[in-house]
Amino acid sequence: MKQIPLSRGKVALVDDADFGWLSQYRWHASPNGSGRIFYAVTRKNGKTTYMHRLILRPSGDLVTDHINRNGLDNRRGNLRAVRQSLNMANYPRTRPRGLRGVWQNNRGGRWHARARRGSRRLRLGSFDTPEEAALAYDQLATQLFGDAATLNFPQAMAGGDE
Repeated sequence: MKQIPLSRGKVALVDDADFGWLSQYRWHASPNGSGRIFYAVTRKNGKTTYMHRLILRPSGDLVTDHINRNGLDNRRGNLRAVRQSLNMANYPRTRPRGLRGVWQNNRGGRWHARARRGSRRLRLGSFDTPEEAALAYDQLATQLFGDAATLNFPQAMAGGDE
């Protein structure tokens, strides 16, 4: 693993095999709309080019997703070509209690779980605790997205005891 220096005092992580050809460009750290995630970008042929797209070169309607959600970790093992909907499902968001797919009903105080598949919302029911709702979400997300699912409790779904 090597580091490519960027603007704003940041660095991009790349594989040793990619370091040489990526170093020919002048890279910058560019924040996304929220300013919470940064990506490595350069100008190529007058257009803004993202490092992760240049490395993976997804075909057709696929986009490049950072598995660990770190936009500056451009090692090939952290990149995958996926549909845009799956890329957005892996996007970090602020959630109640930090749990994905969980929300609380203001009237009864019960916790609910839901997931999205494309434009469809799949409601999973109501639960006494946010953890129960999060586990229900994890089960459905695993069915829908397989290994690409972003889970609340990955250890529980893998059968771990931690």
